[in-house]
Amino acid sequence: MAWTSTLPVHLLNLIKNSKYVHVATCSKECIPSVALMNYIYVPGEKLFGQTDIKNDYIIFVTPENTQKFNNIKENPKVALLFHDWIIANNLSVGKESISELNPNTSFSRRTTPK
Repeated sequence: MAWTSTLPVHLLNLIKNSKYVHVATCSKECIPSVALMNYIYVPGEKLFGQTDIKNDYIIFVTPENTQKFNNIKENPKVALLFHDWIIANNLSVGKESISELNPNTSFSRRTTPK
């Protein structure tokens, strides 16, 4: 079973249509690192010359002289965070509302604009 068959449809659509992914890596000393990167999504059936491969791929590129490359080489387990920038911008709290918060009160999101 391909990993994409276990994802909700809305997440798979986000992966297919987005441009950016946060790539989280960790060194062998357990020091985490996160980088925002461009990527491409390639379904297995679109691979050139490959008819028996069913795996889908998320491809990103990093130079060999980066911490990210060294981390992945030492510890190939990574986490990917796909972010819907459009929806997130509509849900974001404005700077003015953050400054209005009293540190002694709980946080609440403003639902109507000023």
